Amino acid sequence: MSNINYSYSPSFKRVEPEDFNITPFTVNKLWEFNNTDYSSSYGIQTYEAIYPNGNNYPGGVIPYGHSQKYTSQLSNGFDNKLLWYSIKSNFYNDNIRQYYPDLNLKLSLHSTCSLMNIPTNIISEKIKPGTFSLTANSITITDDTNGNLLDSAYTTSDYVDSDYLVGYWGFNEQYDTEKLILDEKGNHGIASNVIFTPGIETTGTVEASGYKADFNNSYIKIENKNTINFKRDEDFALSFWVDLPISQSATESVDYNSIISKRSSGTTLNFDNVEKRMVNTEKTINVSGWAYDISVYNQETSNSGKLRFSRKGGVSELIMTSSLQITGSQHHVVFQKSGSNIEVYIDGALDSSTTDTVDGNTSNKADLYFGANGKTSNYLSGSLDEVRIYNKGLTTAEIGNLASNDYTSGLAYQTSQIGNIFYTSGQIVITDPRPKYKNIFDSTFSGTFKNKHEIYEHEILCKLKESDFNMTLNPTARVGNSEDSQETKGFVTGSWTPYITTIGLYNDRYELLAVAKLAKPIQKRNDVPMNFIVRYDVW
Repeated sequence: MSNINYSYSPSFKRVEPEDFNITPFTVNKLWEFNNTDYSSSYGIQTYEAIYPNGNNYPGGVIPYGHSQKYTSQLSNGFDNKLLWYSIKSNFYNDNIRQYYPDLNLKLSLHSTCSLMNIPTNIISEKIKPGTFSLTANSITITDDTNGNLLDSAYTTSDYVDSDYLVGYWGFNEQYDTEKLILDEKGNHGIASNVIFTPGIETTGTVEASGYKADFNNSYIKIENKNTINFKRDEDFALSFWVDLPISQSATESVDYNSIISKRSSGTTLNFDNVEKRMVNTEKTINVSGWAYDISVYNQETSNSGKLRFSRKGGVSELIMTSSLQITGSQHHVVFQKSGSNIEVYIDGALDSSTTDTVDGNTSNKADLYFGANGKTSNYLSGSLDEVRIYNKGLTTAEIGNLASNDYTSGLAYQTSQIGNIFYTSGQIVITDPRPKYKNIFDSTFSGTFKNKHEIYEHEILCKLKESDFNMTLNPTARVGNSEDSQETKGFVTGSWTPYITTIGLYNDRYELLAVAKLAKPIQKRNDVPMNFIVRYDVW
């Protein structure tokens, strides 16, 4: 910035580059808003977005002119079905992480979401991480500094430690009849002819929560992984919600219909003679043992409506039958090995228990199936939801929390995260399968946040030598009233020494950039150098 000059009179002195310094620092401003004045004051807008159920679009795009394009329009003129796709494509995709490389974003967009748009052109730059807070419907929502929105009513002590979770399928992002099934633990699979419908009902206020997988001559196959395979001495737990009809459709030559099975078919790596390469081939495999196999006895048996739990290792098969008939309504079930015991819990209560008597290998290479025993047998009629596999036995308290789907607490979902905040763009997305978060901005709400803005402090060191500006340069004090005259008039004596009151900073075009006013005049000394530091901030 050598083009900056400073002035004490009509004369100028150049600032050298080494005497100019710029220091950035961050400032924050607290913003407050509520449902009565947020729009008029700050330009904040709220919206609702809904997935267009029952319609599948190639590439996730609604065709122009399609009937779904102009339905369920909001009062502000926005189509909430189109808005859902916009949020999906802009914020809930892998590319969004490159814009937030330092954040541990957990992204999951459900079938509905509520959107708040905070205009960054008003608040400047972005929202400061860790400062957003919103209260609505007695729910207090905060951000965790990593772009995740949390309901502060939940505590991690109510959940099973996620380090023990090796498989989780909630089906809350599955809306198509044929879809790749993924989970956050890296378990990949496919759904065949499975229908996804409104999920398990909450208690307290009865309303469907998220989505569940409905089976009828269909299945979901999860590829075998060691993490969901357990040896004879390893503890584990399977937790799931199930809703079964009184009667099963597939009863030919079978007494029970498979809910969760890992014992019939698997995918192996084989050499393809046609393609001349190794390929994955699915085939029926003979397994000598399995850690878990869960079915329901159908109406053709005396145990109709009861659950059948099987575990095999060695010669004999350990079979347990629940004491309760669970058909006709939804139930939560846990089947687990904990120490030397095999236990069954239904709706949070211990139903049956026995000593584990298997004496051989229980691990195998079979794939995991939901709704069938492999692709072709023991088809289930009914639904599954919130399926979890843990590599430990669960405590009674942990099982009780998994079995609780209260409208207010919603512990069955084992998370306090209910959405995301995108700090730079100002988008607040509240999306969660639990129904209490739907249309949250329709209610009375209030909130606060701080913005984050960079300010640059400019510091200029103005140096004066002993010989600089030792006599007034006022032309009326010089002979001939000329600045060029080196002779002062008679009334000017040696005691007439200039005082500095104002410093002006100019560019090379002599345009004034900043003015520094001193609190009191300072006499210019001619026996020592003098330095002045001028600082000013630029937004």
